[in-house]
Amino acid sequence: MSITTDTVTYPQTCFLRARNSDGRSRSDRLTNVYVWGYFSQTVDYNYGSEDDMLVGCQFYNAAPVANTSVLDITGHNIRGLTSTFTTISTGLQSCIDHKIFGGEFGNFAGTTTSDVMRLDDVRFIKLYGPWMDSSGPSGSSSGRALVYIDGTNGAVGGLMLSGVLGEASINPARYGVLFSNHARVHGPMLIEGCFFPNAGNTLGGGTGASLLGLSWINTTNSSQGGNINFAGTLQGCQFDSTSSTVVAGTLSGDNGTWNINQLVQMNGESSLGLRDYSQASGSQWIKLRNASTSFLVSFCDDLGNPTRNSLQVTKTGFGFNGAAAIAKPTVTGSKAGNAALASLVTALAQYGLITDSTT
Repeated sequence: MSITTDTVTYPQTCFLRARNSDGRSRSDRLTNVYVWGYFSQTVDYNYGSEDDMLVGCQFYNAAPVANTSVLDITGHNIRGLTSTFTTISTGLQSCIDHKIFGGEFGNFAGTTTSDVMRLDDVRFIKLYGPWMDSSGPSGSSSGRALVYIDGTNGAVGGLMLSGVLGEASINPARYGVLFSNHARVHGPMLIEGCFFPNAGNTLGGGTGASLLGLSWINTTNSSQGGNINFAGTLQGCQFDSTSSTVVAGTLSGDNGTWNINQLVQMNGESSLGLRDYSQASGSQWIKLRNASTSFLVSFCDDLGNPTRNSLQVTKTGFGFNGAAAIAKPTVTGSKAGNAALASLVTALAQYGLITDSTT
């Protein structure tokens, strides 16, 4: 099936898939459907239509207007669309289990609010190997994101992106995946084997957003653009992608396990902690934290406040048990045949703590 529009009159959407007034919906299967047109909202609008599948479809939105997309999946009818043929449901609707296999999806508006896919309070979305582009015609300008997570109404969880290929145009999408600045806890999510060339970052998010249980595996920017820069909170995540740098507003591991195989960067004072929760009080809590020009290994109280600095590390040297870091000292003078002193000096030198210049 092939569907097109003219270049003058912009319909809101090509497909409006929604629950009807009694809450029922279809489980649609679209295979090898081709759509090229100018849509003022999106190509495929899914409001609570669950268990759907797109296979080998090609959807393109060429409308040169802001706030457009290609694929919308929403549990709240976030755009407020209606049908002239039937009455559709209102309010929050269950919206789970959506699958996309291959295909091509392009939004050629190239504005700061144009995306390929938008998700709003939905669960279990799986994308396997599609190509995506969010940029102006011939890469003339960057769109916002390939996948935009809108937290206006609720969180998104169970998202799986596998082998998604972003277009490496002159001006690619600003973000591979972007989370809006709303106070939502999203997750879990798996993003693996994806290529997100970008004009900003592979992954971004507002300060209010939290991401719990993200697995980011072998996903890169294809040597174009930035890496991970999430202004909100990353909690209990896994990062295994040696070509990416992780920058976060807050790192928290209280409810998850971290597996990090790359550079982690934060602005200002930050810390990575190890805590033993087996005790109701007096927990064993140690933090590696940065402070000005040094790094500190500190023991903490039950609230995570450092109580004792066990080790200070600077580019100059080390300091132990609260002492300021100093350069590696040189021990001089005569041991005068003192075997114990000779043994001590030798041991300290073997540990690399001193330079032995004694006689």
